[in-house]
Amino acid sequence: GVIWIICVYLFVFADWLGIPAEVGPSVMLLAVPTVLFMPLPIFYLRSRLWLMKILGRVWLAPLFYVTFADFWLADQLNSLSVVLLDVELFGCWVAWGNHHPDSNPECGTVTYGIRPVLAALPAWFRFAQCLRRYYNTKKAFPHLVNAGKYSTSFFVVFFSSLASSLKGDDDESNSTGYYIAFFPLDRVCSC
Repeated sequence: GVIWIICVYLFVFADWLGIPAEVGPSVMLLAVPTVLFMPLPIFYLRSRLWLMKILGRVWLAPLFYVTFADFWLADQLNSLSVVLLDVELFGCWVAWGNHHPDSNPECGTVTYGIRPVLAALPAWFRFAQCLRRYYNTKKAFPHLVNAGKYSTSFFVVFFSSLASSLKGDDDESNSTGYYIAFFPLDRVCSC
């Protein structure tokens, strides 16, 4: 919390301190992984090690038996999928020094494929966990049903990426079909 508020103050008072506005958020982006992976027995080492172990199990979901902590953390990441997209925007902002999204039209687009991957990654974690739970229990309900629910996220990301890539065209009617396909899948995905 202390690191976060210092970074917020660095950002808000950047002009007064005479530093670039990117310094505060960049310090935060570097401080969090540094503290997380620091092997010193300070800042709740056992909790950080537990978090890293569970994150590793989430990334490798199809390879391990899924426990409560695994799917709880994957659900938290699923809820934070918009934050992952903001991290991509932040990286673009720091890399090009843009303080306004309109100053670089590539930021926040699907041009490089990073946004669709980041948007689909949390759903992939849960999808893989559901398939692993089905493999272990052989119970189609609820595991395959949940896997089907999370698989709709892939279609949502695909169609929204297609619609975003067509959005720059002069003819707005090109993307209407993608929104028609996107909307029902988004409703199923959010259930």
